[in-house]
Amino acid sequence: MTGERIRPAARCDDGLPLARGDAAPTITVRGISSELALPYADSSTVLFFYPTNQGSTCVAEIVDFDRRLAEFAALGVKLAGVSTEVISEAAALKDSRRLSLALCHDPHGEASTLYGVRNAYGFSDRYTFLISKEKVVLDVWQAYDTVGHAEEVLRRCRSTLLR
Repeated sequence: MTGERIRPAARCDDGLPLARGDAAPTITVRGISSELALPYADSSTVLFFYPTNQGSTCVAEIVDFDRRLAEFAALGVKLAGVSTEVISEAAALKDSRRLSLALCHDPHGEASTLYGVRNAYGFSDRYTFLISKEKVVLDVWQAYDTVGHAEEVLRRCRSTLLR
């Protein structure tokens, strides 16, 4: 990111998602067992927002990211998923699917708003952010089709972080 201008975070007033080169705001969300500060302080982060813990598309995306956790970890990347749905729904999904992935609750949509992904209904739209250790947004995806999305994000991590 040498020589690139970093835009300040908190673009929530314009209603647009954060973009490449934006500073990623630190958010505090409730995980299943504790609060988490995201992006992670000690690594690059893939932070994905999703609307629900029950829809087949969301579940497929979550499971796909979870299956690739070791590959992301080998690149020094940690993952977290954020939804405005209640944490008990995420806990039930995590237990039923035996997931290791951090699933988090954004009860009032504050994190979704800061990242510019909260929709008019109060849910998070499906967006994924690749964030550097320096807390700069490296890439953004609006994931309408989640088939192959985790693999695409992993490829981008490899090409960006292994330079």
